[in-house]
Amino acid sequence: MIKTAPLIDTLGKIKYRNFLAQPFTIDLLFPMLDNNTVPIFDCWRGKNMMNWYRFVDENKTIVLEFYPDYYNIKYNNNNNQQQILPKNINDFINDMNKINFQLYWNDDILNLLDPMDILNVSEIEDYYRTLLLKIDKSHELL
Repeated sequence: MIKTAPLIDTLGKIKYRNFLAQPFTIDLLFPMLDNNTVPIFDCWRGKNMMNWYRFVDENKTIVLEFYPDYYNIKYNNNNNQQQILPKNINDFINDMNKINFQLYWNDDILNLLDPMDILNVSEIEDYYRTLLLKIDKSHELL
């Protein structure tokens, strides 16, 4: 799994900036409204509660409740934040970043974007070192 990174923490490439500017929908977490939408975030499960939607991460550390005009973020057992609905993917990543919750990209994100575009600047070298090690080419780093 690859950690999400706010645009400001990446190399700031145009392709990633344009990707993050796309509208945010709950189907990007887990298919609820449109079965043709492929989730881009990993480790979420959702449930239609009739007039609102509830999402829980796989570790059950955070609950997102989406209502027509706002959404609630419930985390660390007692904390609850009400937020305006994210307009784009970047808004959602930034909301999660504010509460120090680490989002992860779905593995399919690598079909859309290069790792160099989406990784935090501090993690780029480690990613490629690990990749070379997996394919037994780490000696090429010397």
